[in-house]
Amino acid sequence: MKNLCYFSLTLVIAALASNCEKEPPLITFEEVYVSPVYTQFEYRDTGQVGYTLQEYRLGSFLNSDTPVYQWNEWDKVTSRGPALLVDIRERLGWNNFYRFGLEFWATPGEEALWSEAHLKKMFEPGSTFSFGEGPGKVDLSFAHRDPDFFEDERSKASFLKQPDGQLSVTQTEDYSYTSPGQETVRGMLVHCTFEGSIGQYDRFEGAWLDDFTTNTALEIREGKATFFVAYR
Repeated sequence: MKNLCYFSLTLVIAALASNCEKEPPLITFEEVYVSPVYTQFEYRDTGQVGYTLQEYRLGSFLNSDTPVYQWNEWDKVTSRGPALLVDIRERLGWNNFYRFGLEFWATPGEEALWSEAHLKKMFEPGSTFSFGEGPGKVDLSFAHRDPDFFEDERSKASFLKQPDGQLSVTQTEDYSYTSPGQETVRGMLVHCTFEGSIGQYDRFEGAWLDDFTTNTALEIREGKATFFVAYR
């Protein structure tokens, strides 16, 4: 599993600075780091008149006033085939709480899964993924309620009896990062937009069951995101 957080990038800058006898005059250190990895969208709950704006960016462990969000991405095998999952978790003390995620499925018969060639073909600009589960689709999930004892209360596109929505890839670019004491991770940034509806989690109606479905929707609009995927 690969993860990105501001803390790692901060240490890289510090390590580079300590290894140089004199800092090059053209290098500047910004007080506020703006990560290229983020997601932003508006959502509307049942009975809500207007939409609520939501945004997640990488936070700093060094700034107690900034929420700390960590991005993770890994591949896994599901009942519907190989899948790639990108998600955001919020750090609260020693706990991680799920916030947002995108799960993509590979096309059957694809070779060299998650390689540079495969990922560039899969996320080619102009590609679209309908909301739902299975090859060619994306299961968008979002935990819109504040975390409590029931920490995994994510609403999902696949919970809807009739999934409705789409994610579109607008641009990609090569990207890499290095954490102190670790090798450089190569991959790419995927820029996308998304909009649609997802099925609301209901702890009292068996949302933890594999066959849970609902007609109660959480509306998502004007969504956009940039996420990182590593070349295998």
